[in-house]
Amino acid sequence: MSYRQNRPRSLHISLALGLLLIALNLMEVSLLQGPGSPSSAGMLASVISSGILFLLIMVTYNGGNWARIILVVFSILGFLFSLIQIPNLLQEQELPSLALHSGTQATAQLLLIIFLLRPASGRWIRNENQKEESGHANS
Repeated sequence: MSYRQNRPRSLHISLALGLLLIALNLMEVSLLQGPGSPSSAGMLASVISSGILFLLIMVTYNGGNWARIILVVFSILGFLFSLIQIPNLLQEQELPSLALHSGTQATAQLLLIIFLLRPASGRWIRNENQKEESGHANS
């Protein structure tokens, strides 16, 4: 149990960035809808995707390498999508806050990728998985 408390700083930062991305994801629905209430389908999709993201972040934080890989892939796709989206949003005079939002989201996604792929993160997750496998073999 004490080993789990010795997570590298990069995983703690990844957790914080993941939580920031969840907050940005939930904020995006209201930004897209403008004044007035967001559609229930858009809000539902945002809540579901935020729940999946939260699950992946927590599994990664507790040593799940498969979740780390999925998070990296999703973050790369999200980063690329945000980069494509920003110039279009800047051209539309009514949506400068959404362009800023997309830029913040792209930055957080890029940082999440970097911190999840840090050698210390991978090493800790590999050690955590080996420790669990040896525990199952001893049972």
